[in-house]
Amino acid sequence: MSFLRHISHSSMSTWLQCPAKWAKRYIENLPERRSLALAAGSVFHQTLAAASSRRISLEAAMLLVPELVDAELRKEPVDATPEEVTTTALEYLSSYLPAFTALELTPQAVEQEFHLPIPGIPVRFLGYIDLVARDKDGQLIVLDFKTAERRWDEGKVVRDMQHIPYVLAVSHALRVPPERVTFEFHVVTRSDVQRLAPPPLSPERAAWWQGQVKTVVRAIEAGIFPANPDGWWCSPKFCPYYGQCLAVQGGN
Repeated sequence: MSFLRHISHSSMSTWLQCPAKWAKRYIENLPERRSLALAAGSVFHQTLAAASSRRISLEAAMLLVPELVDAELRKEPVDATPEEVTTTALEYLSSYLPAFTALELTPQAVEQEFHLPIPGIPVRFLGYIDLVARDKDGQLIVLDFKTAERRWDEGKVVRDMQHIPYVLAVSHALRVPPERVTFEFHVVTRSDVQRLAPPPLSPERAAWWQGQVKTVVRAIEAGIFPANPDGWWCSPKFCPYYGQCLAVQGGN
């Protein structure tokens, strides 16, 4: 039995955190209630996508927020009211838009889907790039927008794997060496913006990441889904399946 049609950063990260959580989300398809932060972050991303594609101005994009919130709340249950989601999304946008405008970017691709083949496994890596652009000096830059309640620890950027397939995909699509692709996380809180860039992608780091993908895919296809209750993610706040998990319920 095959459990995968593709692998993604979110799917891979979930399995590395807790394989049992992965199984509940991707095999059992159990419903999840989304948090205020996730719903507001989704509206933030959609608003920026509309503005980045230059279909409308930033000001006009801001006016879309209530409509986007209504659509977001119709998708899945959210632990927040429409007013709370609207207010939070507007706070994220108000915090970020001055910094975003100052970059003077020329968009090349917005909300770009990619499929990256990984040698040695039958499924491809699926991803969505928030924005590929040229800056005012002509440098190719890949941006990933993150909304957060607090600033990131800068060490997280060095450890994070998300940028690796994104850089590889853009490098392949535009036929430029990976080291010439600049990647930045833009971490947006309600009052602050961080621009965080991982180190340039080396061939060794890319090969290591491909090995990680292969390991995760092979474990998933082997049906290996043990619970991992020993991390920060194992709590009612961060795991929607906490109340159903025997690993934290003493077998009751």
